[in-house]
Amino acid sequence: MGAPVVHFEIYGKDAPKLQSFYADLFGWEIHADNPINYGVVHTNSGDRGIGGGITEGDARVNVVVDVDDLQKYLDKAVSMGGEVVTPITEIPDMVTWAEFRDPAGNVIGISLADPLSGGPPDEADGQPAFRAGTTSAAKSSVAREAVSRSIPG
Repeated sequence: MGAPVVHFEIYGKDAPKLQSFYADLFGWEIHADNPINYGVVHTNSGDRGIGGGITEGDARVNVVVDVDDLQKYLDKAVSMGGEVVTPITEIPDMVTWAEFRDPAGNVIGISLADPLSGGPPDEADGQPAFRAGTTSAAKSSVAREAVSRSIPG
């Protein structure tokens, strides 16, 4: 079985403008009422698709893929010409994740798959649980901070 994409992020210099653009374009509900103004995306698509976030940063799109062994996938990516961008990072009771840059320069996130991932939606945001007990907002906040520290402008 292949590894599922479980989260997306859209970055841009004017996050509020991007949040409004995507909300109006696709009918997404976007909540940025948090201390870091991270726009948590609810696609309002029922059980189809995944949740994500829209935030400040250099223009790019990032996806996060659930895997069963972070080090194995980082090592494999490096052996195939990729490079580690964010080493394995554990946020207790939230998420364990890492990022790599593929040979074309794309940054891809990987998260440690939880046996419950793909299960029922997270009660807090109605989106599929990223990891048991973790909301997309919590994961995204952590990811955004780490990514901003690790990817050169």
